[in-house]
Amino acid sequence: MNLIKKLINNAIVNSKTNNDETPLTLVVLKNLERHMTNTIKTLIESNANINEIITSISRSLLNTIIIHENINLIDYLVKNKADVNLRSGSYNYIPF
Repeated sequence: MNLIKKLINNAIVNSKTNNDETPLTLVVLKNLERHMTNTIKTLIESNANINEIITSISRSLLNTIIIHENINLIDYLVKNKADVNLRSGSYNYIPF
């Protein structure tokens, strides 16, 4: 994790793929089995946009984490100012 922290800078952490995904949104999509929680936290601590919409599924990070019931990560996102009123998804849901 220390190596990742050293390699991350603002330009990298907020860069986008051709599909408008960022490193954080890609990691969240791969985190469905909950193996990448520390990587998600590292990216957020490196100034990744915590209120990013995951383009491929049109959901906010917080909505996605809630759906997958990762309680520790939900607490972390809320404590780090994730927008609990951000509407996203096909039904325009808010997280809570």
